[in-house]
Amino acid sequence: MRFFPRRFTLAISLILMAATNLSAEPIRAYIGTSTPKPGEEGSKGIYTATFDTATGTWSETALAAECASPGFLAVHPNGQWVYAVHAVRRADGKSEVSAFAIQSDGTLTLLNSVETGGHGPCHVSIDPTNGLVFLANYGGQSVASFKIQSDGRLSDSVSVVKREGSSVNERRQKQPAPHSVYPHPTLPLLLNADLGTDEVVAYAYDRASGKLDENPSASAKLAILGGGPRHLAITSDGKRIYSANEMHGTVSAFQFDGKTFTEFQQSKIGPEDATSAAEIRLHPSGKFLYASTRAPTGGIGIFSINDADGKLTPAGFVPSGGNVPRNFEVTSDGRWLLAANSGTSNIAVFAIDPATGALTQKADADLQVPQPMCVRFVENQ
Repeated sequence: MRFFPRRFTLAISLILMAATNLSAEPIRAYIGTSTPKPGEEGSKGIYTATFDTATGTWSETALAAECASPGFLAVHPNGQWVYAVHAVRRADGKSEVSAFAIQSDGTLTLLNSVETGGHGPCHVSIDPTNGLVFLANYGGQSVASFKIQSDGRLSDSVSVVKREGSSVNERRQKQPAPHSVYPHPTLPLLLNADLGTDEVVAYAYDRASGKLDENPSASAKLAILGGGPRHLAITSDGKRIYSANEMHGTVSAFQFDGKTFTEFQQSKIGPEDATSAAEIRLHPSGKFLYASTRAPTGGIGIFSINDADGKLTPAGFVPSGGNVPRNFEVTSDGRWLLAANSGTSNIAVFAIDPATGALTQKADADLQVPQPMCVRFVENQ
């Protein structure tokens, strides 16, 4: 084995770091928000900014599209379209999902809006074949599918599947409350976290027509009822699924073989008083998992993941840099976590330690956005 002088080794490290920074480019982000009632001050819709992955700094925000409470977004992998669910109802009581085209200056042009088939839409996602949009109607107790047209517009709903069931919390679990939907990475299955029934559910669907089966092909209740699954993180092979359980402030870990969910662990996200779990994300390396809680103050739990069995080991808990972190995003290079604190109208920037997954907030790097609910990046520009 050859040994190099320390000075030489340091020089090589600096060269590699410089090369990494040179290859890093600013990436555009779109930010969904909660807009106020008419006549009140606050957000006006979807905002955009660019994030420099070399320095961990933001550009100034700009209004990309004026619209009502675009709470959750999905960016099409082609980098041309954005889809947004609107958390408020129209005057006729209907709720909508909208398609937007991304312009060269980062602004968004509305393509069309269609009814969601329910009310209270709170999550939207895109099929891996890029031809379908799915959403969860929290208040409407349903999940729905839509076809993406050749110009990015949405079809009317292809399927609206009404959920059934309940669980043990008499105040919040008298009926289904689908909170998020995720297409399985390899199988034609839509995975749903249902807060109201304490279930993780899979619906088979046809990728050509977009039609969802009326009945689940697989489902599993939480081992400890009353947790309320809110969001999911799914490994790239789809064999492990992690659920952020809102009411207990926990993460449940499941094995999934395409037919059966098997819960093998439940872990507290942070201290015992840390509750109201929200977002959950896997690090691109697959080595770490992050989950946020919103009460009593915002925080993000860090877990390391055992390669052999997928079990989680708590590795830290840090304040989210504000209050009510409903959503956060991890950059595709794995270097940064961006926490959207809707309660303090800021997006905090955290550097990720590649060896431990630890988070360190970058001082004076916050992006000011009114009531941010969701951050999404355009990875293909």
